[in-house]
Amino acid sequence: MVTGGAGFIGSHLTERLLEQGHEVLVVDNFYSSTRSNLRHLLDHPGFELDPEPLHLLTDALGLGDGVARIDEGTQSRFLLRLRTPDGRVVEL
Repeated sequence: MVTGGAGFIGSHLTERLLEQGHEVLVVDNFYSSTRSNLRHLLDHPGFELDPEPLHLLTDALGLGDGVARIDEGTQSRFLLRLRTPDGRVVEL
């Protein structure tokens, strides 16, 4: 399993592991990465992509669908912050 496998480092690690004959499950929420980093691996027989990793936790704990529905109807929010040369932090 490679978490963040669609990012720059994760996608290269995934590619190398597949070249070595490993089966690779990539878990990524694509917040700061792009699917295009994995496009060339989609048809590889040892490659699997899971963009919704919450079920991995609920399945492992035997919690079923009830927990997976907790975040239904919620929205993720990203805050971009920039530190200015004079030390201030500006939220974008």
